Amino acid sequence: MEFFSCEQLKKSFDREVIFEDISISFSSHGITSIMGPSGCGKSTLINCLLGLEKCQGNIKFQGKIIKNFDEFRNRYTGIIFQSFHLLEYLTVKENITLFDSSNNFNKVIKMLDLEDKLNYKVSLLSGGEKQRVAIARTLMKDPLVIFCDEITGSLDEGNAKGIMRYLKKISKDKLIINISHNHSLVNQYSDEIIKFNNKKIQYIGKQINYISNKGKRHRLSFFKLMVSGNYFMKKSLFKIILSSFSLSISLALIGIIVNMNISLNIYFNKFKSSSLDYNILELAMKRETKIENTSFSLTKQTRPSRDDLNKIEHLIYKCDIGYNFSNLLNSYTLLTNNNKQIKVNFLPCLDSSIKSYNQIITNRKGYELLENSSVLFQVKRNIDYISDTNQVTTDYLDLQIQFNVIKINEELEFMQEPTFYYSYSLMEEYLFSIHLDNLSKKMNRDISLGQRIIFYNYENDFYDTGSIYLFCKEFQNIESLIASINDFKMVSDQFECSSRSLNKYKLINNLFQSILNAIEIFLILSLIISIFLLGLCVDSLIIDEQKEIGIYKSIGIKKKQVNSIINYQVFILLIVSFCLALVIKLTSYSFIEKYFYMLNLTDKSQIFYENTFTIIGLFGLGFLLSNFGKFLVNKISISKVLKEE
Repeated sequence: MEFFSCEQLKKSFDREVIFEDISISFSSHGITSIMGPSGCGKSTLINCLLGLEKCQGNIKFQGKIIKNFDEFRNRYTGIIFQSFHLLEYLTVKENITLFDSSNNFNKVIKMLDLEDKLNYKVSLLSGGEKQRVAIARTLMKDPLVIFCDEITGSLDEGNAKGIMRYLKKISKDKLIINISHNHSLVNQYSDEIIKFNNKKIQYIGKQINYISNKGKRHRLSFFKLMVSGNYFMKKSLFKIILSSFSLSISLALIGIIVNMNISLNIYFNKFKSSSLDYNILELAMKRETKIENTSFSLTKQTRPSRDDLNKIEHLIYKCDIGYNFSNLLNSYTLLTNNNKQIKVNFLPCLDSSIKSYNQIITNRKGYELLENSSVLFQVKRNIDYISDTNQVTTDYLDLQIQFNVIKINEELEFMQEPTFYYSYSLMEEYLFSIHLDNLSKKMNRDISLGQRIIFYNYENDFYDTGSIYLFCKEFQNIESLIASINDFKMVSDQFECSSRSLNKYKLINNLFQSILNAIEIFLILSLIISIFLLGLCVDSLIIDEQKEIGIYKSIGIKKKQVNSIINYQVFILLIVSFCLALVIKLTSYSFIEKYFYMLNLTDKSQIFYENTFTIIGLFGLGFLLSNFGKFLVNKISISKVLKEE
């Protein structure tokens, strides 16, 4: 069984054949030198044998076709370059012990005479010393096959012979494939010589049998991955700072908007039902009347009849019904306080703390208008009744009520209007106590103001509001009840149900949501730009470190670990961006709360939720960037980036 071999290899570049029909069987140990004129394809052959370049044909190791060159380079091979390709940011010792996989450290450095150079930066070494460090790095991996690419080409004769002596020592149990132009050194130290001739090969020498060896898997420690990642990031520090700052601003602004959204929803939901008329719904009928001989119809709002209400009995059976007095007790009216007129909302409620018809509750805005706790409501006007025969009966109404404010109702304050609430039931009872003399004489029965409004209405009656009240007992079902009533199907007429305070709440909430949505769209665009910048940053990082990536992969570091370096860099980028965004957000929250009292942005649960949302988003972003980096790494041509400049 052959140790290491290739069969009918062919390599072309831009339709130019570099070599073809190359079949070689290598011995398991000794030095096999490959010679030939410059440009004949020797280095390309080495790259193909290592899997650094693609070619046609089969490459076998220990009798099996190599399918995973990443694994092959990791377990079985080492490579020594003419230009050394040491990692400049590491010391001699750190370069040599890159894999930490050999127990022969002392033996290797003694053999290569590097004991007193271990703590030197490799940039301070001579060419011969660098080459010895490169050999030591390879020997510490303990490979079965060592590739040497013109390693003596840039050395003087003394250093060149010294390097070849080292290689001769270690070739006793390892295969060394050596590319060289130096005929003297090749003839002196090689066990086998292969010459390129017209894109073919010619054997000189003998082959040696081998003993099978499974080899070792090699890994970089996590610490060395971190060191490499940090060094690469230093090379692109300005780009990283710019990208991190851009992303942190976007994350901070989006986080603030998310937190504001949460805080506003909590605030609105807390005060959603805070208005005392929240559970009082207005119910009307929209009736269509066809105009004869036309395609048009008239729509009129009228008070629902008992027959109308029977149709939705299954929906309103939990509600009490009341009549709407708002044209008498105007819902937006002038009151007098300390001889000064104030304009307020004047609305019914069912609050049990009101014990008399002349007691009211105010909200905070209404209270701010008061100089004392007493307000005067007055109506002076004629109340007409028109019979079916068009006879008019008129009573003069001189209604004056001195209301006393008994407490303040805390409710949704943003865009709040001054509002006073009176007790509907007590006011209804009071209106039924006011006697209308002339209408009573006309009807020969005692008729009150309340009865006149409810039972004695007529076409175009001023006091007919065209609606009734529904008093809901279950607050949590109000919105669904309104929707069910409005969706109730009828032939031509249509129910129209609404809540004044709920409509106001929706208006304010929709206003805020529209503003937040507009801001979110802008922030999403800025986030996309930030992600684009991060993608460019990752691309730039990989471009800056592609030579080191090429070295890593060529000396046998697996793709997974090379990708781990990129993942580490992405992780650092995102962590820095997140931490900076967190500082910006926490700094901004107190400032925002100072000017927007309804917001509570420093609530721990909200901050936790918002940051959890951010972290999940960053995980997704990290996954995308890591895969983008992996794609870019896989596109790197290792043989191209390792060519001597």
